[in-house]
Amino acid sequence: MARKPRKSMSNVVQFLDKLDENCIKNQEAIIGLAKRINPFHEIDWTTPKWNVTQSVQHKIRGHETRKTKYLNYFRNVPNQSVALDGRFADVIKAMTVLRFHRGGQGAPNQQRFIDGWRYIHDAFETEERQIQHVTPEILNKACRQASNRLAENTAYNVHKSIHEIADLLDKNKLVKVHLGFRYAAARRPQNTSGIGYARLDDPNSLETSNSQMADESVLEALGILYQKIPKEALADRVRILLVTLAIFLGRRIGEILTMPLQVVQCNENETYYIITYPQKWSQGDLEVKEERVPLATASVELIKAVIDELKELTQTTRSTAEYIHKHGHADYGLLKEYEPRGWMTAGDIERCFGVSKGNGQAWARNRKVVAQPRPNRKRSSLICWSLDQVKLGMDADLDLRPMLVAANRKVFHKDCLAILPLNACQSEKCTFEYAVRLVDWQQISDFLGSGKTRRKGGENYPKKGKVLSAFDRYLDGEEGKRLAVNSHAFRHTLNTWLDEGGMSDAAQTRWFNRKNPRDTKAYQHTSPTKAALMVRRDLLDGKISGPLAEQIKYIPIGLHEAFAKARIRAVHDVGPGLCFHDFSQMPCSRFLQCTASCDDFHWRSDDVGRIDDLKRQFAITMLARDVAEQRAALGRGRSKDWLANSDKKVAVLRQQMREQGVADFDPNEYMSSKGGVA
Repeated sequence: MARKPRKSMSNVVQFLDKLDENCIKNQEAIIGLAKRINPFHEIDWTTPKWNVTQSVQHKIRGHETRKTKYLNYFRNVPNQSVALDGRFADVIKAMTVLRFHRGGQGAPNQQRFIDGWRYIHDAFETEERQIQHVTPEILNKACRQASNRLAENTAYNVHKSIHEIADLLDKNKLVKVHLGFRYAAARRPQNTSGIGYARLDDPNSLETSNSQMADESVLEALGILYQKIPKEALADRVRILLVTLAIFLGRRIGEILTMPLQVVQCNENETYYIITYPQKWSQGDLEVKEERVPLATASVELIKAVIDELKELTQTTRSTAEYIHKHGHADYGLLKEYEPRGWMTAGDIERCFGVSKGNGQAWARNRKVVAQPRPNRKRSSLICWSLDQVKLGMDADLDLRPMLVAANRKVFHKDCLAILPLNACQSEKCTFEYAVRLVDWQQISDFLGSGKTRRKGGENYPKKGKVLSAFDRYLDGEEGKRLAVNSHAFRHTLNTWLDEGGMSDAAQTRWFNRKNPRDTKAYQHTSPTKAALMVRRDLLDGKISGPLAEQIKYIPIGLHEAFAKARIRAVHDVGPGLCFHDFSQMPCSRFLQCTASCDDFHWRSDDVGRIDDLKRQFAITMLARDVAEQRAALGRGRSKDWLANSDKKVAVLRQQMREQGVADFDPNEYMSSKGGVA
């Protein structure tokens, strides 16, 4: 049987309206088209480093460390300082431009695309590199080199880029031979997804551990730091408070860093909540909508205390931010004592702004402040700066742009909780009280020691690093130097804990502000083994309803545990309940009829998180039953079988709703209240 043709990637398009049979002419046409419609504004095509900040400004978050975004068309290491040149470079630049024109990808995505080209460039055996001479052998060699040189995750991203490049070359007829390329050894990394299996009688089955979760020792150390870091250490105290919020809220770090100034509030249902602005890197848009995040009851008092302390610690900085926002410039009150004279020396700058001794001139030079000879001095080498120039230098440090555009309003520094004076988190720089900055991701990363190439000390870290984490600075002994955690690990950890605590996938998806329940699965690191053991225990404790729960009532108590072990070998979440079918043994012949009196379908009798799912399933099934009944009355097809199947589903769903305390309701009214969306 002939193989079906491989599908192209969804973002692969034909850039030209009409393609020529000559691939060289197609290359020239693409380069010409890219130069005509170049969306990267005033960039110089011939340079190997493009500043695309203005073009991707809507994708830059307020909490990002770098504000300037570049695309670098240089060769790969060890020749990273040598620019790609000639027709080869022109085609790469043209394809990058046209990708952005069609898809609007951000700078990191575009740079990964260019990285794939770098490895293709290295794979040529001769110095004469021509796009039309790219072959599957060259692409295979490029992928192998990436695998040998890079970490598994990074190499996988390069492989995906090379796949896209191959598809674009084929789609636009830029090469002499059809490539149809996929790297045979490309594999999604195990730590991205995948399930590890273990025996149910393994003594370690009840342990939950994953490299993407925060280790218990790290969480314990962070608890110690929360109690130990003093308020006098402003930057560190603010950061440990922000980390505490990340641990207990499970929100993305960008949402924590852009939280608005607020207090914990309570709604009409007596549920406590806070306001955040949902963000996701891949979405890229600067405009977001505010969201209410419900708080776990046990964490309410702690979160109240954290937010109150953040407001107290940032009050002075907030006053500065409000002044800057109102007047559009720095508070020149610092210069009051120098106004009669009208100018400042380097020493004056050092005393006024807290600049370290001998760096007054550096402060002025870095801000391009123009110097002048000191008045009434014969020596022209003695310089000073007029107050107007000093004011320009102060204003150069300001950031007047909105951090976010949310809920039809702009969010500025003065509106955020996570603000500090400029350079407050930089141990080797002077802190400037006249300017304000949002705490950014890199500063949280350095605080938690997750930037291993930047970190100083510790047997597992390069000695050339300059950054000391909070574990290094506040914990005694070598133990603290080995601790590190990524801020996103808190999201994985809390998601897993909630899953093990019985929160439904639908409730988790809503609480973590996701659109797709499948994304929630990627954050649940409870092993299938542990999930099965937990459900076994719930069945024995009478917390599970369904066919097995009825059968176990007629089995002698001494055989209950043996019955549960024999019957429950796998557990799958299927929306309104749980499926116990073991797919490793045989496929399921009723995979679309879970709620139709299937012997493998069960549910937790106290799972209130599934009520919305149950209502939705019940409403859809009732409406489908009405249609089946109408058609059965007319004798159409197998409508009677459809009606019988719907009756089975309705009976099971009604039983589930009764156990959750939900009465029957009008399905038409329910669907109307949901906007008619199933």
